[in-house]
Amino acid sequence: HLRPALDSILRQTVSDLELVVVDDGSTDETPAVLESVGDRRLRVVRSDRQRGLAGALNLGLDEVRGRRVARMDADDVAFPHWLARVVARLDTTPRVVLVGAGVLEMHDAGRFGAVHVPEAGPAVTRWHSLFSSSPFFHNTVVFERAHFERHGLRYDESYGESEDYELWTRVLAGAEADVVEAPLVAYRLHPDQASKRRAELQRELGRGVALRQIAATAPRLSGADRELAWRFGFLQELAQDELERGADAYFELLDAFGSSGRYARNELEPVRRIAARTVAREVAGNVRRAHIHEHDRQLGK
Repeated sequence: HLRPALDSILRQTVSDLELVVVDDGSTDETPAVLESVGDRRLRVVRSDRQRGLAGALNLGLDEVRGRRVARMDADDVAFPHWLARVVARLDTTPRVVLVGAGVLEMHDAGRFGAVHVPEAGPAVTRWHSLFSSSPFFHNTVVFERAHFERHGLRYDESYGESEDYELWTRVLAGAEADVVEAPLVAYRLHPDQASKRRAELQRELGRGVALRQIAATAPRLSGADRELAWRFGFLQELAQDELERGADAYFELLDAFGSSGRYARNELEPVRRIAARTVAREVAGNVRRAHIHEHDRQLGK
């Protein structure tokens, strides 16, 4: 999948770029594929050992020279206007230092699947970062290199498959992020993906990052209530006796988020709509589960 990924970058409508490929100690035909690309914008950085994803990304960050840095996996395919549209959002929103986009699923057999497009807005992006494993798709982001250098931002290699989410929360500690509401990268799905092999670890690491974000946003919440607020916002199953307390904790988090003074009233309106949808879905899911449990109980009789 490497050559189609490379070609999709070199065919971007933004042509003033360098394409830095980190060869993380490959033992396959990767070097031969890279040598076959006759484009001077390509620069290969080879690691003498396998560093893993976060380590390879950090090596790439140490090597890049451009004002902005985009990041894409070696098995995905970028649509031609990906960089142009994301850079345009960076150009027009001065507070924002990192922008992502939506993705289109691409299966190994060549079949396209679902479209995933996050909702735009810095406030919405920050709100999602309190619950999600990542507020945007890692393989679509473009960010300001100066901000990363100024604050010494790099991937934490101890975070496994949640290294992106953990880094984005540190970016959000001092700046804003946003998304372009369009699928701009085809995201390849295949059985060997690390995110599938280590899904449970990814979820647990992401949960820890989310709980720290919730604690920083609403410090008055107890540890138990932070957990309930996260589970409620992440649409996790709650027991009947947890639902009301979970809703209360979620609304207290929403109030703390809105009273921070970071965003204007109109910027917070989409967040309130998201919260309303979350409450409706959580309550509806709880009622549905209650009906199923009652049905199972009656069958048991």
